[in-house]
Amino acid sequence: MLAKDENQNDKVLYAAGTTAAYSSGIVAVVFRCSAGGVALPEVIGFYDSNLQRIDSVDLWDLDQQDHSNVLTLALFEDSFEVTWTTNGEPCHFGADSSVPRSGRFTIENGNVATSDLMTGESDQPCPMEIADPSTWIISEDGIGPVTLDSSVAAIDGTIQAAYDPGFACQQLTSFGSIASDPSNVLFTSGFEVVHDVTVRTSDPLSSTAATTPRTAEGITLGSTTEELMHTYPELARSDGESTSLVAPFGDSFLIVELTDGGDFVRGITVSQSPEILGYCE
Repeated sequence: MLAKDENQNDKVLYAAGTTAAYSSGIVAVVFRCSAGGVALPEVIGFYDSNLQRIDSVDLWDLDQQDHSNVLTLALFEDSFEVTWTTNGEPCHFGADSSVPRSGRFTIENGNVATSDLMTGESDQPCPMEIADPSTWIISEDGIGPVTLDSSVAAIDGTIQAAYDPGFACQQLTSFGSIASDPSNVLFTSGFEVVHDVTVRTSDPLSSTAATTPRTAEGITLGSTTEELMHTYPELARSDGESTSLVAPFGDSFLIVELTDGGDFVRGITVSQSPEILGYCE
């Protein structure tokens, strides 16, 4: 969708997880490529209106991580093309083959005119790093390596690779927080096997959290309610009043907790039932 801001005279192109923007002689390419287990939050490359690269800020994200080893850029006479890969091999983002793996944006007279998103499956799966929760995918099976019906004893060892063990909460079988972000927690409930698994933050939210798992469609802690409902329109409030939304999620249930103001996603649970057995503030 090509949109124009009448006040700023900017042109913005939105397409399947990729945003290209042209403004005041600068072309800024912003990528949010996190689905499928690869975390590249807010990767930004800046180019001038002649498509000449500005090296000082090229391919760095907001966390000051250099992603030039996984992103490549090709310049043409009237366009540029950005492709992202994993370990040098093309990586398929998400289960849906319609998710683009590369995009080419045509520039005419300094304006973004057309786009040609190239899609397709890849034999190279996107890797999940056990010690890095940002690479974990939330699916009907669970959250990353923490799957429903898994042995509680096995899960305790698994999550400690990413989450420091925390205090015990009633009815919870496993609990931990990310060392660099203690407010960002993961917990499970059940007895011998996992009944549900939750990721949650107690921090105030105004944007997505870079360190947490996300769904294949890109929903994570800090996603806006508008983004959430656009992605999962079947979500409904559990009692008509609460900040919790529930929907079937394959053979499981997706339970989403919103912030008190209802603007952002505070917690995400995958459960065998539409209710969470145990909970921890």
